[in-house]
Amino acid sequence: MLLLLLMTQTLVRNPEKTDQPSKPSSATRQKLGKFSFSIVAAQVGRDIGNSKGYIKDVNDLRARAPQKTQETITKDSMCILGKAALEIAQIYEQRAETTGSSLDDRRAHIAEFISAYEYKMVEDIKERDRKKREVKGRKSLATREKYARYNHALREFINDWGSRLTQDELIQYMFSYHPRRALLQKNPTARREWLETTKADIEGVKIEMGFELAIDRTNISWYPATPIQDAKGVDYIVNGVPIDLKRSYFSAQEAQYYNNLYGRSKVAVCPDIKPEDFVDPKTGKTMLILQNPKAVVPRVEQSLRNSGVI
Repeated sequence: MLLLLLMTQTLVRNPEKTDQPSKPSSATRQKLGKFSFSIVAAQVGRDIGNSKGYIKDVNDLRARAPQKTQETITKDSMCILGKAALEIAQIYEQRAETTGSSLDDRRAHIAEFISAYEYKMVEDIKERDRKKREVKGRKSLATREKYARYNHALREFINDWGSRLTQDELIQYMFSYHPRRALLQKNPTARREWLETTKADIEGVKIEMGFELAIDRTNISWYPATPIQDAKGVDYIVNGVPIDLKRSYFSAQEAQYYNNLYGRSKVAVCPDIKPEDFVDPKTGKTMLILQNPKAVVPRVEQSLRNSGVI
C-alpha cells in the first residue's frame, strides 16, 4: 500500500480538481497581533495544498508509485511539497513588496520554512544512505547549502513567532509536515531519532540567536557569516575571527580538534548558553527565545576569552 503522500489529506481537500486557486488568498487588512500562529499557518497550508502545481505533482506521483520504492516515494513527496511551498512563499513575498503587508511577510517565512524543512529531510535520508554504505568524507557543498538554507528559514520562523510558541509547539508543527509521521507514531525508535535530530536543529538555532542577543550588549565587533561561509561551517566573524558555535563544550573541543588537524582558520566556541536560559519563569515552559539576555552576557564574553577569540 502506498503510504499517504505529503500532507495530501490535511492540505488538499479535493486532489482531483484542477481549478483550485494557484495563488494565496488576499491579505487581511488587520493588525498582525490579532492573528494566532495556528490561523496563519493553516492559511499557508491551504494555499500550498490548493496550488495547481502541488495537486498535479501529487497525482503524477501517485500514478508512478507502483514502479517506485517506498524510500523514493518519500523523497519525491518531500521534494513536491518543498517545491510547492517555495512557489507559494515567492507569491507571498511579491505581494508583501507591493502592499507592505507584514502578515504576507510572515506567511512567506512559514512557507519558506516548510520548503527548506522538506528539502533538508531529503538530505537527511541521503546522509543515512551514505553512512550505511560507509561512504567517508564531508557532506557535499550542495548538501551543506541546503542545511544552511534550512537553518536560515528556521531563524526567520523563530524571529516571527518565537515569543508566541513554545519549543514543543514548534516540534509538533514540524512533525505534522513529516510525510511518514504515521510510521514514526508506530515506531518509537524512529520517532525518538527524529525528535533528537529536530531538537538539536532547533536548539542550535536558538543558541545562535541567543548569542546574538548577548553579544549585541557588549562592545565586541561581530557580524554574521556570508552564505558561502555559512555553508562551510562558519557562523560569525567575531573580532576578525571566524567562529563556529557549538551547543556543548565537548562538541566544541571535538570540532576544534579537527579544525587544528586540517588547518582550518575557524574557531569552535561553546557560548555557555544553557537550556534553562530559555525557560519561561512564569510557566516553566521551554521557549524559543532567551528569557533574560542580559544575564547571559558575562558567560558569552568568558567563552570567547577562553577560546582566544577576544
